[in-house]
Amino acid sequence: MTKRRLSQLTRMALYAIHEVSGGKSNIKITFSSEYGEITQQLKISEEILDSNAVSPAKFSNSVFNTPVAVSTIVENNTAGYSAICAGKDSFYAGFCECLASLRFGADEERIFVHGDELLPEPYQFLAGGPNVPFIIALLFSLTPSDCSVEVPKDFHCSGLDFAKNFLHI
Repeated sequence: MTKRRLSQLTRMALYAIHEVSGGKSNIKITFSSEYGEITQQLKISEEILDSNAVSPAKFSNSVFNTPVAVSTIVENNTAGYSAICAGKDSFYAGFCECLASLRFGADEERIFVHGDELLPEPYQFLAGGPNVPFIIALLFSLTPSDCSVEVPKDFHCSGLDFAKNFLHI
């Protein structure tokens, strides 16, 4: 029943975070998205126009941190999270925040997840390029592994570009 209430973005994030966590339940998470819960927000805007009221249930699932918050509830993860919204630079800002938390914080590992759902019809003009549902989840660790990726110092790209150029997807 809960799954039906979740947006495409929240379902994608929930799945990706679960897969990358590898069963570990207390890893901090950095979540970023360019548009966040835009489909839920559209539904709320339409409801306001129709009835001048907003359902509390709809509102509670429309906030920007919904995907990561739902994930921490489902996974019983009490380590904490951050949610980043920086427009077109959301992937880069979230990536940097995640790296900084490892470099200057007490974290040994941290999950970084970035994604966007398919834009609803009224917002298609915002895409400015491919409009595809997309999620990427990465486990950042201070301990190198066989699947480690070294990121150049002048790194700055979108989530889709990162997947294509660094992960060869």
